[in-house]
Amino acid sequence: LQKILNFVGERKPAPTVTSVIAWLPSPFHDTITVAAGARHGLAAQQAVRTDTGLVGKVVEIGPLSSRVRLLSDVDSRVSVKVVRDGALVGQGILFGEGRDRP
Repeated sequence: LQKILNFVGERKPAPTVTSVIAWLPSPFHDTITVAAGARHGLAAQQAVRTDTGLVGKVVEIGPLSSRVRLLSDVDSRVSVKVVRDGALVGQGILFGEGRDRP
């Protein structure tokens, strides 16, 4: 995208979130609270990922902690591309369906 838009600028490294301090699961809404906030470089609407991939986005930000909406939350939406053997085979939107959906 940066190449297509001729974006010139320095890319800052993503802040590191080291621990989950709360998880309040429900059948539909799935959020966690993490021990990092604005003072650590997090921002609202920022993607949150682990070494294995995307897990959600920051929906509330505080100075020392933040609430993250997980991909499984029914209010979660993410655009996706399906790539097989290096070729794009499809694209669409991933909708969260909650945790206890049959």
